[in-house]
Amino acid sequence: MLQCDFCYMISPAMFARFVLPELESCCNFLENAFYHLDGVGALPHLDMLLGIESLVGIQWVPGAGQSGPQDWLDVLGRIRGAGKLCQVSVSPEGALKISRELGGKGFQFIISQDMTPAEAHSFIKEMARADRKVKQGRRQAAGACYSLRRHGEKTL
Repeated sequence: MLQCDFCYMISPAMFARFVLPELESCCNFLENAFYHLDGVGALPHLDMLLGIESLVGIQWVPGAGQSGPQDWLDVLGRIRGAGKLCQVSVSPEGALKISRELGGKGFQFIISQDMTPAEAHSFIKEMARADRKVKQGRRQAAGACYSLRRHGEKTL
């Protein structure tokens, strides 16, 4: 996971000059490079990040005081529209909202809310239904990676 939280405080021109070349170099070296995009102040640099061919994905964190990733569908859509994977930490309801609007393909939903095995099974079925509806409506391929963690237990 690559990041440059300092980019929140610099212009796109400075980002292009001082940060982008190093990020490109790191992405070219790593097999599955992801970038931690942290806060709305980093959004002016998103298009440059999406232009890095060897960058596989973006982890989007809206930042302190902001609503969750599920309320940033335009940002998530831009990331997925550029062919990048997207990792977000959301509630089960947030993951469902994203899946219903954008589909689940290309997302990794990190959900840390406790669930019983029955609740987790029901949730995954609902995620699959939401994804199928988007697939049918937009005729796009479906599929997602769902991560459910419960106090250090293995991922389901």
